[in-house]
Amino acid sequence: MTTETPHIRIGHFNDFHGKNCLLISADIHGLLELEEVFLKLSNGLELYDFSTLKLLDKKFRINLIAFNGTHNSGIRKSRADNYEWIVTKEKWGHFRERVTGLYRIGNEGNRKLNSESEDEQEIEIIFSWNEYPLKLWTKLNKENKNAL
Repeated sequence: MTTETPHIRIGHFNDFHGKNCLLISADIHGLLELEEVFLKLSNGLELYDFSTLKLLDKKFRINLIAFNGTHNSGIRKSRADNYEWIVTKEKWGHFRERVTGLYRIGNEGNRKLNSESEDEQEIEIIFSWNEYPLKLWTKLNKENKNAL
């Protein structure tokens, strides 16, 4: 069995399990870094650029900026390959709890991090812990590019 380096991978896939989805995948080190980001946002940090994540796998990333908003809008494509994730600080706290809940119960898997807005433009967000290895990311990335 090969061991992967600590990582966070982020990708937008038009047909991931039949949905338009933004997938955030991490190992335990990446999960803990994301927990810290969500904590900062829940404490009022105005914005966070995900390209500054220390463990971000540069091959599997998108341009994603998180904002503290007055309402929950979720993730949207703002232009070309840029995405904005806008929710309230309370929702950032909820996302932090959902992500950390996975390792606290010792259960690898995934959680949806949707804003629950009624906007049909919102992209579904899935956070996955130790569920999708590098080999699968390479395959998903190739399939997504071929579908465009």
